[in-house]
Amino acid sequence: MIPRLVLPVLVVSLTVLVDAQVRLRIVVPPVAPPSGDCLASEDCFPKPLNTGLGATGVPPGHTPVEGCDTTPISGQVQDDCLFTTSVVITPIGSGATFRYSRFQGQVQRNITGSSGLLIIEDSTLGPDSGCSTYDNAYGWANHVLRRSRVTASASEGPRMTGANSTFEHNFIGPICSNPGDHADGIQAVGAGQNNIVHHNTIDLRTAVDFNAPIFFADNSESATVTDNLVMGGNFSIRIHDDATPDIGPWIITGNRIVTGSYSNSPASTVNTTCATTTWTNNRLVTINASYVILTTGAVVDC
Repeated sequence: MIPRLVLPVLVVSLTVLVDAQVRLRIVVPPVAPPSGDCLASEDCFPKPLNTGLGATGVPPGHTPVEGCDTTPISGQVQDDCLFTTSVVITPIGSGATFRYSRFQGQVQRNITGSSGLLIIEDSTLGPDSGCSTYDNAYGWANHVLRRSRVTASASEGPRMTGANSTFEHNFIGPICSNPGDHADGIQAVGAGQNNIVHHNTIDLRTAVDFNAPIFFADNSESATVTDNLVMGGNFSIRIHDDATPDIGPWIITGNRIVTGSYSNSPASTVNTTCATTTWTNNRLVTINASYVILTTGAVVDC
């Protein structure tokens, strides 16, 4: 009998050595709560550190190395992967997962050669220095980013195009920018149904050429945007439904926007019908340098 290993996160795993380069591990994925039970209901949001409450990125004890497969088979989980340049991943079958991994360039799920879900968890994306010139850190559709860090040398965070994407419990930024950029934390272009942006911290305050920490537009039709801590941009949250009437549903609740961090106003809902949008409990806050909420202020209206 092959022994089963039960880890603290209740992952049951079976490791099979296929060859010197490929490590195939089939797992039962854990439920993914915020790191260390960091809850928005307790004014806790993801941090740019890999330890402690709200930790994001590659955790201590993991040293990513090169050699992982970019065409993983259905259900495959690869840990401790290192990609030093931009990479296109083609998950086969139902999809695949990368954990505890370092992506130093752009990550793209192959949207023409695969229908499988691509999941990245507990990982770090973006260069170590400079300011990237690619148009998003992680794209496009049918993909997940969870408990991960997008570095301060990324000029764009992850992007949604299409359906079935979830970005949750991540720290994105502080985003940089190059001259002429329209830097965004999370941008959606032509996003369809079942897209979720939940409990992320997104800092756009250091960018000079910027747009918004959260931006849904360009024929995007629906999203659930909840419990995020955002700061910077022309508007910190921009929800634009280009359809008439709106397609929806649009659910924008529980978000926290740092007072005075935006150049125009906290939120913009151009072309979006507020009467059919679920927009509740979005508020201004103040924070300290560690992204801890100090005070909660006025409600931000649709």
